[in-house]
This record gives sequence, structure tokens and C-alpha cells, in this order.
Amino acid sequence: MQKLDTCPFALRCCALVLTLGWFPGLAYAGSVQLFEHSAASVASGGTNQAEAKDASAMFWNPAALTRLPDSNVSGALHFIEPTGKLADISGRAARTSTPLTGSDGGSAGIFSPAASFYYAKALTPDTTVGFAMTAPFGNALAYEDGWVGRYFALESELLTVDLGLSVGYKATPTLSLGFGVDLQYAKATLGNAIDLSATCIAVLGAMPCSASGFGTPGNAAADGRVAVKQDSWEPGWNVGLLWHPSADFRLGLAYRSKVDHELEGDASFVKPANLPATINGLAALTNGGTKTDLPLPPSAALSAFYQINESLSVTGSATWTKWSVVKELRTRFDNGAADSVIPLQWENTWRIGTGLAYKATPALTLRTGVAYDQSPTTSTSLQTLLIPDADRWVLGIGGSYALSQASSIDFGVTRYFLKNLPVESSATLSGSISTRYPSAGINAISVQGNFRF
Repeated sequence: MQKLDTCPFALRCCALVLTLGWFPGLAYAGSVQLFEHSAASVASGGTNQAEAKDASAMFWNPAALTRLPDSNVSGALHFIEPTGKLADISGRAARTSTPLTGSDGGSAGIFSPAASFYYAKALTPDTTVGFAMTAPFGNALAYEDGWVGRYFALESELLTVDLGLSVGYKATPTLSLGFGVDLQYAKATLGNAIDLSATCIAVLGAMPCSASGFGTPGNAAADGRVAVKQDSWEPGWNVGLLWHPSADFRLGLAYRSKVDHELEGDASFVKPANLPATINGLAALTNGGTKTDLPLPPSAALSAFYQINESLSVTGSATWTKWSVVKELRTRFDNGAADSVIPLQWENTWRIGTGLAYKATPALTLRTGVAYDQSPTTSTSLQTLLIPDADRWVLGIGGSYALSQASSIDFGVTRYFLKNLPVESSATLSGSISTRYPSAGINAISVQGNFRF
């Protein structure tokens, strides 16, 4: 078999290798599944799903709408920031054993805002309808230009906005049912550097590339760059039931459907002016349309609330997410390049936790909660620098303050403590990298206003 560096014009035989080397694909994991949908949920570590204290209850379970009298409005602001820096970074350039040089990537986490809005109206004593705007999935990372792992990740962002209509119906004095429909928007941005020296040698051979300044793989001065930006709108649905045999106890069960996004957008390339014409003209390096299948998984949640006495209540929840629907991530290109296929092999996960609420004064309620949240990633080799992920402990703290009988404010802080997170990646024209996040985490801060009229 002929070696790549001795077939300078065999562009078709190189196309698949080139494409797989340039596009890491759209990757995500449990760390982008957000539980920050109300300030009270942030304060309780996401464990108060059956409390049903305000209009935000409809996100967790549409049946909980029946516990809201009159008309209710809740609006929340959330601020989320992944934290941590990489350590023990070791990278090798493609086609050589030369170590990759550059910075450690810096603090890649981006301080990102999100918002939630809820409106609920009781139509009859037994029927309540609601509208919700939430962000069920999201993440954002940006590494320093020129860092060691630049061929695998420079930027990664996933934004979702979910618009939901729900109805809750009290079927019996002790059982409520709920149903909702959703229209979900997803927007994704991915970017990484391209080792054009490795690409040039693969296509033209070492000598012509050296003469043009592209003869040394891993040379940052000869790098290119690609950014893929895509979005889509897709429908979903959710159902729930709430059993409330007494004023002191509630048990809820809810299910949210999978949302199958087919993201569409464009791939944009930045290339050096002195890039050899043959390489510059490669179809796989040409701006063009893209499509990526992005299944956002279904989930089911069991939740409970118990009022121990006038001052103290306990909550609990167990949420199952079917990440196994993600077998691979496939990006298709209009420029004729071969598909980029990333096998992920995610596994289903559980998030289990409990929380406490203590009424310190007639107006002030203090909250806390702890949970354990599994990662769907099954091995180090399936980790990605675009959105690194690991099992995590979750701790929340905060409270609620009643301004009047019809208005209140909530506040909460959550900290995710991720375990040691190793990452190993390799690709034909990107080289290889081995590194780890020794103490990564996520901070979330929320504030919310609630009004009844």
C-alpha cells in the first residue's frame, strides 16, 4: 500500500482521513443537562421537585400545576460557570513524535447567564394551565488560542431554549394528572485549530510542503481554524402525576420525551495566505453547509415531599436519563467531505438526592440539599475536551423570603464537585493529547421572584 506522503495528488483517498482529523463532532454529556430551573431548586441541589411552591413546579411535573391557586408568575436568572484548569498535559503532533507546544488552555469555563419564566392560571378549581420558558441543556467552554490541545478544542457552546404549554387536572381529591407540549430551540458552536502542516504532508508529501513553510506538523504559525455553527427547532412533550393523600405528603412521577434535533448551519474556515493552492482548494476545506444529528435524551423523575412539622420539611428525588439514545454523533457536509462520525457509547444515568427546608421565621425559609449525579461517559478514551464530564457530588444552599402574602423572592447557590477527570484523544491529522482536570467543578447562582394575583 502506498504511503500518504508519496501520493501527493490522491485527494480522494485522503478525504476521509482529513475530515475525521479536522472535525471532532458535536459532543456533550451529563454536565450539560441543567437542573437550574428555579432558585429554590438551585438551593436544594435540584431535589425539591415535588414541593410545588410556585409556578416553576410545572417544569418538573405538569400535574403540580393543580397546587397553584389564582394566577402565578415566576421569573428567575441563573448564572453558571464551569471551573478548573488542565494539568499533566502531554501532546504529540500528527505523523511525528514531536511534542506539541503551547499554553495549558487557561480557565476554559465561561460564566454564562440563563433565564426561566413561568406563568400559571387556574381555570377552574380542578384545572390549571401554564406556560414555561426554560433552558434544559447548555454548556460553554473556550480555551486559549495556541494551547497544546488546540487541534481538539478551542470553543464549544450548546444553548437550548424550551417553550412549553402545560395543563394540570385534579382527577380525584388525592390524584392530579398533567400533560405538556414543548417547542425546543437548540444552537451549537464548535471550533478547533487545524494542523495544516500535517494536512499538507498527507496530500503533497514532505518536500513541497517544507518549501512552502508547512513541513513541520504542530507548527502553530501554520495552523488554520474551523468553526461550525448550527441550530434547529424541534418538538417534545412531557407527562406527570402527583399523588397527594394529605396536606403533608406528596409523591410525583414525571417523564420528559426525547427531542431529536437535526442541527443545520455552516462550517467556516480560516487559512493562511501562503497555503499551497492544492491544499487551499480542497473541498473539505471549503466553507459550506453542515448538518448534525443531536438527540437530547428523555428522562423520568420520581420525587417526594414531606412536611415533618410546622418548621421543617424534607424533599427527595431520583432522576433517570436515557443517555443511551446517543450512539454516535454524525456531522454531514455539503462541500463533499466525508461524514464526521464520533462513537460515544453513552450509558443511562441516575441523579439521586435529598434536601431540607427550615422555616426560620414567618417570612424566611432556609434550604439545602445534596445529590449524586452520574456521568454517561464510560471510559477515558471517550472523554472530550469540548465538554469534559465525570461523576459529581452536588451541594446546594439558599432560601426564600416572603415579601407579602402574594410575593416572595428565592435565592440559591449550587456547587458541583467533579471527580478527577482524565482525557485522552487522538486523530490522524490532529495528533494526540493526554491530560486531566484534577479538580473541576461547576458553580450555579440563581435569584427568582414569585407573584400571585
